[in-house]
Amino acid sequence: MDRVTQFNVLAKSGRAVEVCGDVDVMILDKTGTITYGNRIASEFLPVNQQMWEKLIVAAYMSSIYDDTPEGKSIVRLAKQMYINELPKDIDGTYKPFTAETRMSGIITNEISVFKGAPNSMINLVKQQQGNIPLNIESICMDVSSKGGTPLIVIENNVMLGVIYLKDVIKDGLVERFAELRKMGIETVMCTGDNALTAATIAKRSGC
Repeated sequence: MDRVTQFNVLAKSGRAVEVCGDVDVMILDKTGTITYGNRIASEFLPVNQQMWEKLIVAAYMSSIYDDTPEGKSIVRLAKQMYINELPKDIDGTYKPFTAETRMSGIITNEISVFKGAPNSMINLVKQQQGNIPLNIESICMDVSSKGGTPLIVIENNVMLGVIYLKDVIKDGLVERFAELRKMGIETVMCTGDNALTAATIAKRSGC
């Protein structure tokens, strides 16, 4: 047990150390373990150029009361990209993200704006008899193929475009995973992200 402390490992019992010798599969969470976990808004991708400004404003409005790192980064990017002044306060009802809805946004007397996971947003628009832009899935797939997380933005049930959330794989993981495989240990990544993003991160990290 004293030896493992040299590697910054705190073992609670000798039995725990012995069991580690029998491990042949290691399961790791993606966000914060394989990646740094500080996903930030990198780009706004409108369904067409006419929606460019509306996408930025709607993304901002849906995130102004979002205290998550992702939400704050969306607000920052919107302020950088939008040439006009954005409202500092919005009078409305904020709807926070939940595991059930997988979306967040705000409802005012005039409009409702939401951002969220592609499947959730597509289902919401379909339920309200809205139209799905032909290119929205390809935009989301392009973001996912780069290892990013796409968030679709809607205003009054109209899809405006996608927010590209970017995450970064931690340094040195490819080599670490290669070492584990040489030791006969299989690595498995688990995530609640979409399948294409997960596959891309797994491939790039060597997991």
